[in-house]
Amino acid sequence: MKNLISTLTLTAGAFTLATASASAQAQVWSLPTGFTAHNLSPDGIWVSGNDAVGSQMWNPSGMLAIPGSTDSWGGEISIGGQRFVGRFPDPVTVVDGPGFFDQGVGVTSLGWPSALFGDLCFTSTVESLNYDGSIMSGVAENGCNYFPFRWTQTGGYQLLDTTSLIVPTAKPSARALATSGDGAFSAGWIQTSARSGSVWDAAGVLSFPMITPGNPEGNGEIYGLDGDGDVVVGSSYSDGPVVIDSTGIHSPAVEAGYGNSGGGMLGLNAGGTVAVGNGGGAPGPFGTPDFPLIWTAWGGGQDMNAFFNGYGITLPTGNPIHRAVDISADGLTFLVQQAPPFFGYGDAFMIQLPNSWSNLGGASAGSNGMPFLEGAGYLTPGAPARIAIADAASSSISFVAVAGTSNPFPVWGGVLHTLSYSLLLPIPTDAAGSAKMDVTWPVGFAPGATLYIQAVNLDAGVVDGLTLTNAISATGF
Repeated sequence: MKNLISTLTLTAGAFTLATASASAQAQVWSLPTGFTAHNLSPDGIWVSGNDAVGSQMWNPSGMLAIPGSTDSWGGEISIGGQRFVGRFPDPVTVVDGPGFFDQGVGVTSLGWPSALFGDLCFTSTVESLNYDGSIMSGVAENGCNYFPFRWTQTGGYQLLDTTSLIVPTAKPSARALATSGDGAFSAGWIQTSARSGSVWDAAGVLSFPMITPGNPEGNGEIYGLDGDGDVVVGSSYSDGPVVIDSTGIHSPAVEAGYGNSGGGMLGLNAGGTVAVGNGGGAPGPFGTPDFPLIWTAWGGGQDMNAFFNGYGITLPTGNPIHRAVDISADGLTFLVQQAPPFFGYGDAFMIQLPNSWSNLGGASAGSNGMPFLEGAGYLTPGAPARIAIADAASSSISFVAVAGTSNPFPVWGGVLHTLSYSLLLPIPTDAAGSAKMDVTWPVGFAPGATLYIQAVNLDAGVVDGLTLTNAISATGF
């Protein structure tokens, strides 16, 4: 999918559009004053954090106190806010240690990894969990060292290796800060000459994605993983806030025009295509204010205030966004903060954008299975977006049709929605039957205007020689 990038500006005048309906509206929620927000559930419903009462979870219906939690970072939470992880009193040792709280069930202590049992592990905690809450990553303290671990619902503790031939200076001290959505990977850092951003697979095998010729030990820290663990976000000591995927290391602060900076990228959607975080220096009146960042695979890095201004969205207080803390798995809900009055963290807000894309179906099977068409992007006038094809015929041609109306017509074993197309674009596919096209949403379209997109694929492996992808609709904001 990443072998081809074509740039296309769709022209409003080329289409006869269906009657524009009122576009879906974005929503903004103000979280309670004094609540320090830290994490967003994968489905964008719950926020975890802490206030003067202790650890809490919030959603638009109210606040839920987490009994017994002593984790000042508020813990990460699973889908639906069902599971909250962090640090809880251990009933055997009466020492605060790794554990979790389940709504409707209560607190479960994980006890201690057997190799460390008996030590006073005051900062031991669960740092993160996968989307469904069955696999967790964290750190257990033993003396002056931090030992990273994975914990699974079925297998219990697994202490993670902290030595590597790739980075010989690695020392027996590390933290596992992040877990992929499917639970297959954990990530964080290992102590080296500084700290080196590290990833462990399910078998505990280490890799260091931040290594570059200018950063031979991969110095930095990893704060987040996508759904299947092949994209990471964090802070590189040489590149500042970073997103690292199969195409390389991306520096959102530099791409947004700020130059290199401190801070880091903190959250990532399930597909690894949208990341949020911040650049800048220390918060408060005596430091350089942070600036919020959003990065997309199709548009690069951007200041988040400018991004939301495209939707006409500002915080209810009138203040600018200071930090972008987290993002939902679908990339539509954002957890952000304004600047604090002095030090620490400012008041938090949850922003939810409408989904511009819908899958209309209609695909027909080909030599690589069922071809799939997907759109991505936040469709305000002039905004970047991406159209991607997967599982079409290998090393062939797909014709992407764009129409202003949907007229479903059964053909080639599927349903063609774009019979009355106004634009037809040939795109070569790679050996895997994938292709992508970067586009710009038209400036002249009214909010609520919809385009319909579908691809017809040349495929010598089927009787008719042609297959269809599913059709998608794209609605502007």
